[in-house]
Amino acid sequence: MHAAASRLSFIFFIVVGLYACSSPSPPSQSGTGGINSGDPMPPVALVRLDNAVGAQLSDYHGRVVVLNLWGTWCAACRRELPSLERLAGVLDKERFAVLGIALESDAYLVQEYLRDRGVTFAEHIAPDYKVLVEQLGAKVFPTTFIVNRSGTLLARIVGERVWNTDDVVRQLEGVYRGELTTINVKHEM
Repeated sequence: MHAAASRLSFIFFIVVGLYACSSPSPPSQSGTGGINSGDPMPPVALVRLDNAVGAQLSDYHGRVVVLNLWGTWCAACRRELPSLERLAGVLDKERFAVLGIALESDAYLVQEYLRDRGVTFAEHIAPDYKVLVEQLGAKVFPTTFIVNRSGTLLARIVGERVWNTDDVVRQLEGVYRGELTTINVKHEM
């Protein structure tokens, strides 16, 4: 009986873990730790997959930033990447930045994964991802942060989404013009 209970507990934790990776949560959350909508984004070092350091999130000041935290181990993240890649392809790079940070310590694994799938926007890695995740208050992945031109967090979007829709592009344009102070991305995967 003890073995059966242990097996059942193990299955429960696996199911909960899978749900946490891809759970469709509300588009924007506040009070979840880390930063909240309306807060300035903290300094985030952007480490390229080739381990070159130097860029900071603040280097994108003046652009609307779509910052996605993802991992190769996360099925929902993997499903979402092509949609973000297409979004990055249609947005004006002078006014917008779509950035992906892999929560991984093995840059080679991430490079191979992205190259095999033709994904180019997600060129950053967080080797010490626990610090970044705690700093930003991310608990479920993927998590995407929408940051306005002045560096303020507008929305924390939890769970996979379809990013390359006309509606999302229209909303991001509205954020750029200062007409919108948040964004709502539907969960339509």
